[in-house]
Amino acid sequence: MSLFSAVEMAPRDPILGINEAFNADTRSTKVNLGVGVYCDEDGRIPLLRAVAEAEKVRVAQHAPRGYLP
Repeated sequence: MSLFSAVEMAPRDPILGINEAFNADTRSTKVNLGVGVYCDEDGRIPLLRAVAEAEKVRVAQHAPRGYLP
């Protein structure tokens, strides 16, 4: 018997259902706007121009990179 067998199942998360709907969609022009990582049509993760520019600004500041309290 599993330790979790007495735990009641939580309701399905509607946000995660977006990925399930994407996977079930057979259209070739579909775009996954769900939770996760953006990939291009070749399945690669592109470096978005806005992210590259933000990284340049951050590096130019020469500021320490600590965690927020």
